[in-house]
Amino acid sequence: GSEMCIRDRLRQASFPFAATIEQFDFRFRPELKRQVVLRYLDPTFVEQAGALTLIGAPGLGKTMLAVCVATKLVQLGYTARFVTAQRLANQLGRATTATGRQRVLRPLLSCDVLVVDELGYLPTEPAFGPALYELVAGRYERRPLILTSNKSLTEWATIVHDVSLAAAVVDRLMHHG
Repeated sequence: GSEMCIRDRLRQASFPFAATIEQFDFRFRPELKRQVVLRYLDPTFVEQAGALTLIGAPGLGKTMLAVCVATKLVQLGYTARFVTAQRLANQLGRATTATGRQRVLRPLLSCDVLVVDELGYLPTEPAFGPALYELVAGRYERRPLILTSNKSLTEWATIVHDVSLAAAVVDRLMHHG
């Protein structure tokens, strides 16, 4: 049945915890407008291949909100993947060949909804920038992306070790985001 399909897709997504938008307390974050967030809980976010970038200090509930949005989309029938920037960086670091790299990136490029969490929390290797760009560019105008970060967009150059690469990433996220 569809319940089982949803459960399978949720397991496949590897969210760090279970959370639904119904559980999200908007009173706790008055600056988050419920109406704005509700726009992302809809098939049009997937169809229009939007981008949702949640930026702010640790502890504001960015990850929770990202999981809530992605969970809702899984319930609507889409596939999702959740990965922390650190885990992605580690997986890429272990991938010594182009084939290995593709093996890491392919599921993240092909799922309907991708969440990349905690961008900028920990320092990354220079190779992380091009991989992040490949993900963002590969999903751009095809599939939606949800990103959380504790760093403002202007600080992203230090995360990806490259100013023009950071600009290209931010450009694509902002165009439909």
